[in-house]
Amino acid sequence: MHEYLRSIGFKGILKKADLKELLYEVIEYPDEQKIVKNEIKKENIVELKKEFVCGMGIIVRGYYTEEGNFEKEYYFPYIEGSGGAVEEETTVARHSSQESFAGVCEDSRSGVTIIYYLQNGLEYLEKVVLTNRNKTYFRGNVQLSALSISGMILFPINKNKKQIERYKKEDQYRRKLLSAAKMGDETAIESLTIEDIDTYSKISRRIRREDVFTIVDSCFMPYGVECDQYSVMGDILEVKSGINHYTGELVYNLLIECNEFKMNVGINREDLVGEPSVGMRFKGAIWLMGKISFQN
Repeated sequence: MHEYLRSIGFKGILKKADLKELLYEVIEYPDEQKIVKNEIKKENIVELKKEFVCGMGIIVRGYYTEEGNFEKEYYFPYIEGSGGAVEEETTVARHSSQESFAGVCEDSRSGVTIIYYLQNGLEYLEKVVLTNRNKTYFRGNVQLSALSISGMILFPINKNKKQIERYKKEDQYRRKLLSAAKMGDETAIESLTIEDIDTYSKISRRIRREDVFTIVDSCFMPYGVECDQYSVMGDILEVKSGINHYTGELVYNLLIECNEFKMNVGINREDLVGEPSVGMRFKGAIWLMGKISFQN
């Protein structure tokens, strides 16, 4: 049973019999159906998609037998992203256990490598893998989103306009240094090293008398042992809520800004500590997913 089903309002689905009934609902009454013909394996790959609450739902993938019966291979909960897409160089890799994929890109703002579950893996299979291109490297837009099973609401850090402008200029300067460092610029590498030492020194002094959440504005770091799970903290830009029409559970869809990129985070009301509102901060553990634009 997928751990993140509870994020989209299925916290009460605990038994395999209940899960079977839920997946039957998706298979028999999908909102969308996509079929891709796999000439290599001489079979059709089918994706069935059903939304249950404010941009969140379940995707089931499998195939139809010769008798016309649907055979499920795997399923996963999803959330649609509505924030600005991130334009980065992305590599796609297939999971070893099933016909699903992971995307890997490096965030140019922080230099951190981001790994996410590819939400439109069937589209990648259709437009790239089955066209005999075998392309795994792209330069394009990635729409990030996430599901969370544990989160809390924090107060924002008080910043005036001058501070915000200064942070933006410092961030732009750091991006230039990171770009130059990737090209082997020794001066940029030295500048980044000195900057990291200065930052560590400042934090070490402030942490003695201040709480860490008043020093760190936002964060994005690996969480747990799985590569597509992260611990994040960011400003809340938009709050949506809805009732899962299948279970009656209340779910939040939060648009947050973390390290200057935006993503939607879905979380069950029972798993969120505090009341979300625009201007506050969200902190929690997430399972990251993304959609790659394959138009080009």
